[in-house]
Amino acid sequence: TTLIFSFLVAGIGLAVSLFFAALVDYVLRGSRLYRTLMILPYAVAPAVAAVLWIFLFNPGLGLITHFLNGLGYNWNHAQNSGQAMFLVVLASVWQQISYNFLFFLAALQSIPRSLVEAAAIDGAGPVRRFFH
Repeated sequence: TTLIFSFLVAGIGLAVSLFFAALVDYVLRGSRLYRTLMILPYAVAPAVAAVLWIFLFNPGLGLITHFLNGLGYNWNHAQNSGQAMFLVVLASVWQQISYNFLFFLAALQSIPRSLVEAAAIDGAGPVRRFFH
């Protein structure tokens, strides 16, 4: 169980962080807003985050639990180990994404723009420019 948790959190956290860092680095309209939203979980204290997750997923009072029950899905992480694992992985990934995002974004922004522009002129597409 610990290995599954570790691989899920590391794999999903790194993949999502890299995706959003590349998205923000790709000079999109509103990238400041994206950057701010991605850094926000890093600023939330773990105790506050725990209360937030409890409030959202409490079997009796949770907002998301109530919504899922309204759709006909019986959500009760206290009785279902699969749902509990999903919730713990989701909360851990949410907390980890912003930390990884900062490092990936810093690394992507340290690449000189002249190299990226030269690759674009040579005909490299966005995916090829990213991986090379």
